[in-house]
Amino acid sequence: MIQNITNRTISQYVRDYIQSQSFVYEGLKKGIINYSKLAEIIAKEYSLDNTAAIKMSIIRFSKTIQEEDNAEDQTVIWNVLSKAKVSIKGDVSIIVVYPDVEAFKKVNKVESLVDMSLRETLYIIREHTAIVIIIERDKREEALKLLKGLQIIRVKENATALVVISPEDIVSTSGVLNTIVGQFAKNKVNIEEIISCYRDTIIIVDEKDSTKGYQIVKNLMPS
Repeated sequence: MIQNITNRTISQYVRDYIQSQSFVYEGLKKGIINYSKLAEIIAKEYSLDNTAAIKMSIIRFSKTIQEEDNAEDQTVIWNVLSKAKVSIKGDVSIIVVYPDVEAFKKVNKVESLVDMSLRETLYIIREHTAIVIIIERDKREEALKLLKGLQIIRVKENATALVVISPEDIVSTSGVLNTIVGQFAKNKVNIEEIISCYRDTIIIVDEKDSTKGYQIVKNLMPS
């Protein structure tokens, strides 16, 4: 056994061992390695006797690995967001309908109210617990007439759509949507609805939060 080895020397032994064993490195990055057991293995490998110091060095190195990994992920996310564009569309309404068989039939008729060639707003999300319709505010009453007889769960007036169009990289980049939503939560802006499809992310907020919401998204897009 080697006696009286300094923490710095132990740290170097630990670093050398971990970097030479790719499966150990990946395990530490994911936080699935038993520090005590790894300390015993490194102690035996290099004939060291201070397993407590070795364990502390492993913990420190593990944190460094994880922080570097997070930083790399964040860099990729910022790179995607830096290429994104955001536009704001006011005067939209949200209609939430109970999704029975009749509802699925009638909802299709709502599409006839909107002229997509004029870039009028219409998003329909069909789920098991609800059908959500996001439509131009001046088309709301016509839509409700078409949906007459259905169970209307909620009607939200005075909403704003923030439309984020990202580069194709967003499809293969994890964490972009979480980053956007996290900033809204941090700034205490409630998201009424959110839709993500291919390159488009549509965030619906209350009209009173439209300016703040727009600025939150713009701040995520470094120029």
